[in-house]
Amino acid sequence: MAAYRTANPSGKITLRPLFLESVGAIMFLGCLVSSCTLEFVEAIAEDAMVARGAYILSSIPLFVAIHVLRHEVRLKHHLASDLKDFDVNNAECRNNFDREFIYAGIIQWYGSKEAFTRYVRGTLRMELIGYSMFQCHMPPQYLFLICIGPVSSSLEAWLVMLKQGASEEVLIAYVIGMMVATNIMWQIFSLKLAIILCDTMGLQRCSGILDYLTSFFIFAIYVVFNLAGHVVAKTIAVNGLGASLLWLLSNVLLIFMMLASGWYVHRFQQRRMKEDAEKL
Repeated sequence: MAAYRTANPSGKITLRPLFLESVGAIMFLGCLVSSCTLEFVEAIAEDAMVARGAYILSSIPLFVAIHVLRHEVRLKHHLASDLKDFDVNNAECRNNFDREFIYAGIIQWYGSKEAFTRYVRGTLRMELIGYSMFQCHMPPQYLFLICIGPVSSSLEAWLVMLKQGASEEVLIAYVIGMMVATNIMWQIFSLKLAIILCDTMGLQRCSGILDYLTSFFIFAIYVVFNLAGHVVAKTIAVNGLGASLLWLLSNVLLIFMMLASGWYVHRFQQRRMKEDAEKL
């Protein structure tokens, strides 16, 4: 990596965390299983609390995903910290010959060991980690893919309503209020909230059972928000198309506010980290 920038001045080094694929797959499975379980139990159970309990139990894969995500994000935070405090003089080599050989190359490429240390702490760290303090960025297409499970479950319920002869207004209201507003918009909001909590609460590792309790705390927040969204959606479903459109508009504004606040925080952190890099 030390020689890459000299050999490829215009090249770009990109860090692609592979754990996002595995975590996304677990979240997709968890949402699919929990959504299908919720729809199935609600159809056969007379007590709504039984359905809610079955949903929580079927969401265990999401708890696993959250715990894995916290662990992986913590490793990336450690990488950012190690790059910020990097010192080439503290780098370990197998023997003194390798050390002197590498030092000679670094001095030839960068002028001095101190210049290379500043490069790693500044330019390389910004290129690998970015300007944000948040180290987990789930691609939007992954979030939409995770939402396929809830949407598929609601689509089955919509087909039942269609077969039973529901009116067009009721069918359209269900698509807008449940499928789009709840299963996509509200689900993305709940997932983003869980990811942000994994990022902010993944800095330090708790000992023993506390580490699992921290993950369970994030999982509980996700479940509460997700269930609250479904309760609201089912409540407004009986109030017609207007209420469904209002629920959709509320979720769009909510996601817009989340994106706007994230952009503001990112800009603030970008300025701060650039100032830190200029001081090196």
